[in-house]
Amino acid sequence: MRTFHLPPLDALFSGNIRNVLLDGLGHGAPGPQCYPETAIWFSLVKLTDKAIREYEAARVELGAYVNSPRTHVSPYFTAADHLENTVGAAHRALLHGQELRASGFGRAAPPATVGQLDRLRLLRNRIEHSDQRLRSGNIKEGSAFVLSATERSLHFGDVRLTYRDLSSCIRKAYRQVEAIRGPS
Repeated sequence: MRTFHLPPLDALFSGNIRNVLLDGLGHGAPGPQCYPETAIWFSLVKLTDKAIREYEAARVELGAYVNSPRTHVSPYFTAADHLENTVGAAHRALLHGQELRASGFGRAAPPATVGQLDRLRLLRNRIEHSDQRLRSGNIKEGSAFVLSATERSLHFGDVRLTYRDLSSCIRKAYRQVEAIRGPS
């Protein structure tokens, strides 16, 4: 029986954007107070929440796929959709995190490694530009033209990202949110 080894993220709170918005109602809210850093901060929080929700939704769908008859593949494709969203949200969150770190916010949190960022960026680009590559004939017949989930990683053609790296990137974005705002 096929299993998917996605480290769980269900212990991470995926509603931090509400807390940040509530923080803004009071004086002395944590985080940046000047534009554009405030917008980057809100985006980091919103995208981190989204990455957590999409990742966990993918875990649920892959579990449903494993426990369903082989003729029922819908959960697999739904999981792939969630994973595409996860990759995009995590990539954008980490970019915002880099901007904030450069401005002095959240430096106490560990950043994603250069390798993790590169693999995430490559997979995100492969996903985002697949339609254009398909229409222009750059994806040959028999080659991968969609994201595929295997037991331990995501693949799109020759680009691979392990679930371990993906979950680590999301955790690091989450830790940066905590480093700026405090624990939820």
